[in-house]
Amino acid sequence: MKKLVLVIALAAIALSGSAFAQDPAYFDNIGVYMDEAATNSCVTLPAGAYNTYLVLTKLTQNEVLGWECKLSVENMFLTSFTLRGQGLDVGTREDEHIVGLSDPLPAVNGQLVIADLQFLISNSGAPSYAFIDEIYFSLLENGLPAYLNGASDGFPLHQANAYNPGWTGSVGVPVFIANGDCNTVANEELSFGSVKSLFR
Repeated sequence: MKKLVLVIALAAIALSGSAFAQDPAYFDNIGVYMDEAATNSCVTLPAGAYNTYLVLTKLTQNEVLGWECKLSVENMFLTSFTLRGQGLDVGTREDEHIVGLSDPLPAVNGQLVIADLQFLISNSGAPSYAFIDEIYFSLLENGLPAYLNGASDGFPLHQANAYNPGWTGSVGVPVFIANGDCNTVANEELSFGSVKSLFR
């Protein structure tokens, strides 16, 4: 009987996972990664300087002509920020980037590196974080990060969801973690509470 309950519970979790994949926040993500393939955003590192990448992932558009976000750090220093492509960053407030490109950058397999970063971690004994947040002078009413596609269909703006290790789609939660808990979630209601509700 216990095995049957376990099988049913695992099946319920697996089936509910397909519902999560349909969440619109699953697409058009922006995050900070240790690699250009956007596979590693939570690491354990000694003190030192590290190259990282600001990447748009799971894009619904084939090319990007501009983007905007606020990129801030905690317990580390952003020592280098280099745009990909020929463009201009007109963000005027601290940590904000509003970038226009002279030519669209093509997305490959739904992702695109938009900037090369370098972080300096001086204290490996404490967690270090990078955040992607709303910007003050946003082109979207809600101020959330966004990107502009390069198609000739009126250049629509698309919201870019901050991608977080462990879950997607919210600002205020780290998008990159060094020497910290890789299972960061916003709150109990959106995480374990959702799983518990399956068994009520």
